[in-house]
Amino acid sequence: MTVGVLVVTFFLHAAAIFLFTSGFFLTRYEATDVSPCSKDAAFPTVMHNTHHLRRHEVPRSGCWSNVKFPRVVYIVIDALRFDFMHEASQEEQQRKAADGGQYFLNHLPHVHALLRDEPAQSLLFRFIADAPTMTMQRYVLPLSQ
Repeated sequence: MTVGVLVVTFFLHAAAIFLFTSGFFLTRYEATDVSPCSKDAAFPTVMHNTHHLRRHEVPRSGCWSNVKFPRVVYIVIDALRFDFMHEASQEEQQRKAADGGQYFLNHLPHVHALLRDEPAQSLLFRFIADAPTMTMQRYVLPLSQ
């Protein structure tokens, strides 16, 4: 190979890597300094005496919102099918059976009971992710540290 071919190949690879890293990875925009509240006033134990911090300590002063609940459990399961979570009616089961998709229905009865019995404490959202997903960044992150 001649030197010219190697140089062109090098620049093509460099351009491809640049385009891949600048366009494929999701960009995180962070809004900094949006709260005028003082963290010192709201969380004095966090700033000064961390050994006195209790597990569920609520803000004492400042302009922070009042806490409605002592804790929130927020569960995100990547690649979980909506069919598994949604309780399908008889009509939906028959329609899915005709399409060959009956194997995905009604697999989590505990979730169905929770959604039915405690509607004020549980919500089920249907979400359709846009590509690219975060999988590639999960692979690359351990390599960059």
